[in-house]
Amino acid sequence: MLVQKMLFGVKKDKPHYLVICGNMYLSGDYGILFVGKDKESAAILLSEAFVYVKKELEKTGKVMAEIAKDYPIESDIYGAHLKAKKFYPLVMDPIMKMNIRPHWNSFDDYIADLSSKYRQRYVQVKKKISGCEMRVLTTDELIERKEEIDRLYLAVQNKSPVRLVMHNSDYLISLSKRLKSKVEFKGILENGKLLAFMAGVKDHQHFEAHHIGIDYEYNKSHCLYQNILYAYIEMAILARSPYISFGRTALEMKTTVGAVVHTYQAYIKLNNTLLNGIACHMLPTEYEMDWIPRNPFRQ
Repeated sequence: MLVQKMLFGVKKDKPHYLVICGNMYLSGDYGILFVGKDKESAAILLSEAFVYVKKELEKTGKVMAEIAKDYPIESDIYGAHLKAKKFYPLVMDPIMKMNIRPHWNSFDDYIADLSSKYRQRYVQVKKKISGCEMRVLTTDELIERKEEIDRLYLAVQNKSPVRLVMHNSDYLISLSKRLKSKVEFKGILENGKLLAFMAGVKDHQHFEAHHIGIDYEYNKSHCLYQNILYAYIEMAILARSPYISFGRTALEMKTTVGAVVHTYQAYIKLNNTLLNGIACHMLPTEYEMDWIPRNPFRQ
């Protein structure tokens, strides 16, 4: 109760804010664009932006904490300035990415590069949905299947250990309407019933494996998640993207299709000086790699 009062304050009628610099819809270094600025200036501007935003928000409420997220660890230009402002490293799971090899002109080319063990695994996984239909879902069909999509979408979100942002089918429908050809939705259907869906966002730089929905009653029997990963790879190959970003979940399973770890840095500051000082000694210094990375490709 004391910690709650220290973090949230005693005035319950005031709104509480969590200030985040970064994109809560995607994993990666989104949300910041500096044009015509050197690295030093960019880092100073970010620090100043946090001060300004906090000052403005506290005219009407209370800022509980500030987070700056997803800077490639090998080229993090912001850390020193944020640490000077009493931000502390916030360890997050790595982002899983896979390069799309230049000679992969079709999904068959990808399969040909797998070792015999993983080619056989692909065959077995694909058999699980041999009686299903995998096809593109149009905007109209997303609207028609709104209740199904919400149910499948929520099932996946409920398994996430951290949910700062909650989505529903309205978000996906809006994506489809606004991004048009830059986003692709696919569904796995059996006898007309939607068992799973996936959304992929593409641009000239990469392919983003975005949100998915799964009926977990069929996940094991139909290997739905594994089939979704293969489908994403095929979508990225056909989009001629140089690489695919798979996000932060199911790390080991994603390595079985060819993804590798990319480490990003994040920072947090609790806006209670005492709690922030304590938190810096309690936050983990590195993520737990309690899984075995795999390499599915021929040596």
